[in-house]
Amino acid sequence: MADDASGPVRAAHKAKILEVQQRNEAAHKAAKEKRKAADIKAAILRRAEERK
Repeated sequence: MADDASGPVRAAHKAKILEVQQRNEAAHKAAKEKRKAADIKAAILRRAEERK
C-alpha cells in the first residue's frame, strides 16, 4: 500500500510518522520522569515514617 505513494506523499507520510514517534518518546520520557519523582517522594515519606 505505501509502496505506491509518490515522492511528496511518501515524504509527508514519513514526516508525520517521525513526528508521532517523537511525540510518543517525549510523552514516555515525561511519564518516566514523573514516575521517578513519585518514587523519590514515596521513599522520602517512607523514611520519615521510619524515623518516628
